[in-house]
Amino acid sequence: SVIKSAVHRSHGVLNGHYQSQMTDEYLKKKPYGRRWLVESFMSDLKRTTGTALNPRSERSLFIEAALRVLAHTFRR
Repeated sequence: SVIKSAVHRSHGVLNGHYQSQMTDEYLKKKPYGRRWLVESFMSDLKRTTGTALNPRSERSLFIEAALRVLAHTFRR
């Protein structure tokens, strides 16, 4: 679902550059509306593997995050 844009200007133009582009035609071309899939996945991932990463270096953080996603995938 998409929240309809509100017109708040006297000349009838939508507020903001990007808000004026969010028409039904534009949104039908883009794969919007799938946010709930990502939200559900992230919620399940955090519930099963925890919310905090332990390593201190950036490289180790990415490795641990990738391993958690891999383990979550195998678990499912």
